[in-house]
Amino acid sequence: MNYSPLRSRSRKGSIPESDPSVVLPPDWYKYKVLKGVDRTKPGIYIWCIAGVGSYVGKFKRISRPTRHYTRNIRRLLNNLPYRRSNPTGFRNIHHKLAEAHLTKRAIKLIILENVPLPHINQRERELIAKHGSLNVPKLGRTRKRKRG
Repeated sequence: MNYSPLRSRSRKGSIPESDPSVVLPPDWYKYKVLKGVDRTKPGIYIWCIAGVGSYVGKFKRISRPTRHYTRNIRRLLNNLPYRRSNPTGFRNIHHKLAEAHLTKRAIKLIILENVPLPHINQRERELIAKHGSLNVPKLGRTRKRKRG
């Protein structure tokens, strides 16, 4: 999906990351940490997009839901690749957040709770089943097991 006109400024035809044409303001989403949550410990977060739905995710470091999503949305809006090794790797939530920003929908990031690492995947799946209307697949990421 093309979110903004691509202006060629380098030999490879992409906008250099240091000069994006779309800049996200610091308040492009509302940020809330629920009472009792320690941002230095692993936990669960939820993105809420007004009129669209919610996405549940987990983090080991708070930079995942805060800085990484901002970087990914900015890259998507500027038609930059997700990663060099995976240029089209933007996930559904990245597209939904970019669309919400462009259409001026209210976006909230809520840090819900801390969860010990051995239990974080199970707790994420429980919350996805309850709140994760934008998670694809609905019950979290599934990985094929290697046989051997």
